[in-house]
This record gives sequence, C-alpha cells and structure tokens, in this order.
Amino acid sequence: MSGGLRHPVLRALVYSHVWLGLGAALQVSWIDRLYFTSEWRLALFAGSGTVAIYGLMRALRAHFGPIAGPGLLQWYDANRRWVPVMVVVAAVVATLSVRPFLDRVVPVMFFPALISVAYVLPMRAVEGRVAGLRRVPFMKSIWIAVVWASVAVLLPLSMLVGPIDAWPVLLLFGVEACFVYALMIAFDIRDHEHDPAFLRTLPQLVGERVAKRCSAALMLMVVVLLILLILFAPPRNASVLGLVLPAVGVSIAAYMVTRASAQRSEAFYLFWLDGTLVLVPVLGWVGIWV
Repeated sequence: MSGGLRHPVLRALVYSHVWLGLGAALQVSWIDRLYFTSEWRLALFAGSGTVAIYGLMRALRAHFGPIAGPGLLQWYDANRRWVPVMVVVAAVVATLSVRPFLDRVVPVMFFPALISVAYVLPMRAVEGRVAGLRRVPFMKSIWIAVVWASVAVLLPLSMLVGPIDAWPVLLLFGVEACFVYALMIAFDIRDHEHDPAFLRTLPQLVGERVAKRCSAALMLMVVVLLILLILFAPPRNASVLGLVLPAVGVSIAAYMVTRASAQRSEAFYLFWLDGTLVLVPVLGWVGIWV
C-alpha cells in the first residue's frame, strides 16, 4: 500500500483519528436524534473516546508492532511527544462529557470498553509473542464491529426512560454491526499479505474476491435493515428521510469495498473508506432537517 496523505492538515485529521472520532460522534448523534433523547454529550463522549482508544492503540503498536502504512508510522514518529497528550485530553473529555449520567452509561459501556482495552493493549504471551483480542482467530474485525455497534446504539439507549421497544434496537444494532464489519473486511483485504496466518481473517479463509462479495452483501443487508426500520419501526423523533438518505451513503460504501485491494493508497482507506462512517450519518441528518 502506498500513496500517503500529503496535505499536513489532512494528515493530522486522519492520522490522529479525529476523522474516525467524527464518524463515531455523528453515528451516535444521528441514531440518538432518530429514536432516543438527542443528548449531545453522548456524541462528544463517543467521538473523544474513539480518539483516545485509537490513539492509544497506535501509540502502543508503534512500540510492540508495525503500524499499517508508512505515512501513519512517519506521522506518529514525528509527533511522538504529543500523541500521549492527545490521548489523555481525549480521555478526560470523554469522561467529563458523561459525568452527570455515569450511572446510566457505565452499565451499557462496560463490556464494549473492556473489549476495546483488551483489543488495543498488547500483552506479552509465552515465547515473547504479543497477544490480545485482535489476535484471536476469526475475530479480529468482528470485535471492532461489535464495539462500534454497541456504542452507536446502546449509548443513546441508556438515556431512555420508560419501556424499551426491542425491534428498533435490534435492527439498529444490525445496521451498525453489518456496516462496520463490511468496512473491516475491506481493511482485512488491505492487510491480507501482512496478517499472520493464524488470524484467519475472511480474506485469508475465502480469498480476496469472495471477501469483497461478502462485504458488498453485508452492505446490502444494511439497506434491507434500513428498509425494515422504515416499514416496521419508523423514527420516533424525525422523518423517515433520516433513514432513506443514509441508504445512498451505504450504496457508495458498497461500491468502495468492491474496489479494495492491497495496492490501494492510504488515502483510499483512511480518508475515503473511513469517511463513509461520516457520510452515512451526515446524510441522515440532512434527511432529518429537510
């Protein structure tokens, strides 16, 4: 993979994981606005927490293993002094943002947080090898999909008072899990040549061509789930356009995952493909506002 991001502002946005954090914040705010309480501090928690977790992961992997992409490695080397500061500030912001309702957030975020920490923290196993949840066979990308879906859906759900309708919760969880896992398959295709064989990622098991088809099929499933939401569990607080327009973004993402390969540039993966995490909820907000 070659073709790193060249503009310094774009490099800082992507390599610091602020771009991913923006995606997480928008995902939470979009779902929260459609079905739950519209508590803006939840989005701030999700965004800053994402920056903290991914920043910690990259900082640790710089010591314990390679970071995918020469541009990312160079950026972290050049900013090694400031990365810990960024991680600490983001973690503090995340904590303070939900301090008034920690009693609601902690129960639903405990296991996603535990998975995240176990995923990013490298542990020395026998014979000096680095172990962690990301090295569990078959599960490298599934962990990420589960955590993203949990944050995007269960975090807003934690603010809801009164009876809970299970169907929209389950369908929304399916939307987020399928969408993120489809994206992660594309990243596994990128890493196919470098991932250890024992990881048993989908491209390692079935090959890149079939993995692309599986990723596209998951995107199609996302559209189906959005349709089911529109028909059987429409938004409580906004127009169904808040679900219709995101399907356009999912379709764009479906095309992009079919173009994934190890030869694609860092910009393709870290800006454009990760950018679909921003695009889908932005289209959702457009549908809410019109």
